[in-house]
Amino acid sequence: MNRMPLALLASACIMLLSACSLQSVALRDEPGYPPEFGVTDPFSGIPVAVWSRDRAEIAVVAFGSSTCMPIPTEIRALDDNEVRIVFESPSGACTDDVSSTTYSFTTPEEVETTSAVTATIMVDDVPFTVPVMDQTR
Repeated sequence: MNRMPLALLASACIMLLSACSLQSVALRDEPGYPPEFGVTDPFSGIPVAVWSRDRAEIAVVAFGSSTCMPIPTEIRALDDNEVRIVFESPSGACTDDVSSTTYSFTTPEEVETTSAVTATIMVDDVPFTVPVMDQTR
């Protein structure tokens, strides 16, 4: 009996399970980004953070491979004007392309929504500090 197909199946299952082990803390996610977010360079690789109209949510546009988009695993307030959002990339083989996904999060209670707020977005231990912007329209 040839064991190669069985070994390949086992490897595929392990890769799928490891990718699924990361649990998203986002309320929802959608491919792409809304035009009202004012993303000027969709291929920059720099995340964008945008308030919802009522500031009850923060949306983050993250970039990565279309087959291995980073998964948000943590959001917390660092103080009243800074939020930290951690993204981790799933393991496994990824396509060599760039895609964007918009993730929405509940604004942490400790964050002061009437003043300027920055988001420190960690993507696989690489920090990006960006302002949380208002929608452009």
